[in-house]
Amino acid sequence: MKKTIFFILVFQFATLFSQNTWNPLNTGTSTSLFSLSFPTSQIGWVVGQDGLIMKTIDGGNTWNTQTSNVLNSLYGCFFPDTTHGWAVGWDGKILKTADGGNTWISQQSGTTNYLNSVYFFSTTSGIIVGENGTILKTTDGGNTWNSVTSNTTMILYMIDFISPATGIIIGQGGRILKTTDGGNTWVIKNSGITTDLFTMHFVDANTGYAAGDFGKIIKTTDGGESWTNITTPNSTIIGTIWFSDVNRGWVAQMDGNLLYTTNGGVNWESDTSFGITAMWTTFFTSADTGFVAGNNGKMYKTTNGGTLTIDENNQISKENIQLSIFPNPVKKDAEIDYYLDSKELCSINLYDINGKKEGRLINEIKDKGKHQIRFNSDKYKGGVYYLEIITETEKSIKKFIISH
Repeated sequence: MKKTIFFILVFQFATLFSQNTWNPLNTGTSTSLFSLSFPTSQIGWVVGQDGLIMKTIDGGNTWNTQTSNVLNSLYGCFFPDTTHGWAVGWDGKILKTADGGNTWISQQSGTTNYLNSVYFFSTTSGIIVGENGTILKTTDGGNTWNSVTSNTTMILYMIDFISPATGIIIGQGGRILKTTDGGNTWVIKNSGITTDLFTMHFVDANTGYAAGDFGKIIKTTDGGESWTNITTPNSTIIGTIWFSDVNRGWVAQMDGNLLYTTNGGVNWESDTSFGITAMWTTFFTSADTGFVAGNNGKMYKTTNGGTLTIDENNQISKENIQLSIFPNPVKKDAEIDYYLDSKELCSINLYDINGKKEGRLINEIKDKGKHQIRFNSDKYKGGVYYLEIITETEKSIKKFIISH
């Protein structure tokens, strides 16, 4: 028999559904994806295992496979415009297109070291990094690639430039290299850690983040001259990182966990939208529109910066959860009651009226039955908020007011 639930509250509120802010895309492949590059908001490429190259012309909604003519796994790609692009990977493989990916030709790298990352300043000048401290540079569109001294034999995983002259390379053992002359010479910088760094992103010429093994994240505010540790919730390997500004950033981990910060890494919230799939690459085409991709051809897209979307018109009771808060409005302290009809993992999150996550109240396995937690509103501004409860089988939201 269907149960009817009545709650006596100061302010009556409806049960709402939250909409997933990272939506899965159909890539049409189960091949792992390693690197994204978007020269425009609509046109982009992704490369991956076994020579996979795919292109989108509609902002990632559909992806079409291009012929690479190689079986080498491709770990990095870069497109300075919608016509010219490069992909690099296993056994020193370098591929170039000059017609938007309709045809790809191999270029001679002069090495069998695997290559991880590529960056181009223009259609003629670019740099590639890889295994055994490999740095290759071209000034003629890749017709010739010249070796550059790196002063290290560590694996170099990623390169990025924050100006035409200034660039950063990260790699094995916490290795960080910096150039101030466009990549002709490189100087080793002290990262402060010895764990591998796989991914980085610079917000501007001064502020950047690098991350990698054991959940390590380091931050610079002086263009890579010095780095400080950022505390993270766990020690799971980080595959990709991206910051849309100095405060708002995303980190994807090997277990599929997505970490999100709104205060420059001081605090992190967890999002399990990706299940247990490892993610390896992130690219945002605007402050709110971004992509993340990884193993098994999985790719997700957000168009609201990963914040929560509230649908107040979808008011369906989730009676098996029975979430309530009293009193409401909340002036200082309140009691949050909820009921679970089975033992399962349960999370309760707090969002403001704009869908920005303000905190996580619990995230743990709870027994079947009624539970209660105490909520103190002192650190929150007055206004409308939402409580979201997520279990392994259900999700529900309750609206309430904080009135100091």
